[in-house]
Amino acid sequence: MRARLPVGAGMWPAFWLVPKDGKAGEIDIMEAFGAAYQGVGGCTQIHWALHGTPAEPVQGSWVTTSADICLGYHTYAVDWEPDTITWYFDGNKIAQTPTPPWANRPMYIIANLAVGGSWAGPPAGESSSMAIDYIRVYAAKPVASNN
Repeated sequence: MRARLPVGAGMWPAFWLVPKDGKAGEIDIMEAFGAAYQGVGGCTQIHWALHGTPAEPVQGSWVTTSADICLGYHTYAVDWEPDTITWYFDGNKIAQTPTPPWANRPMYIIANLAVGGSWAGPPAGESSSMAIDYIRVYAAKPVASNN
C-alpha cells in the first residue's frame, strides 16, 4: 500500500490481513498513531505485528521510520511466503519472522482508519484522513482460488 497517514491525537491507521475463514490470526502490515501516545507512535513510527491463536504470544514491534509518515506518501508492504513473513517500509526490510502454520490460508486485506481507543489514545477533536494512492497484491506463482 502506498499511503499518506493522518496526523492528530487518536488517529490510528492500519493495513492488515485476517483469515478468510474467520478463525484466529492477523498479520498487521502497518499500524500507526497520528500523534505519540504513552511514549510510542507519532509521525515517525510504525508498528508491525503477528497475532496468532489465543495460545500464541503476539509478535511485533514499533519501528522508527526514515521519514515523516504524515507528510508524504510511503509504502507499507509484507512479503508473505510459506516459510517467512517479511515487513517493509519504503522498500526497506524492517522485520522478519517464520510463518506460523495458521497463516498459510486465504486472507482478506483491510485498510482502515480508526479514531480513538485504548491503544492509540483519545482523539483531540480534529478531523483527519488516510490518503491511499494504491493497494497492490502480487503472487510469485498464481494459486487457484475457491473464493
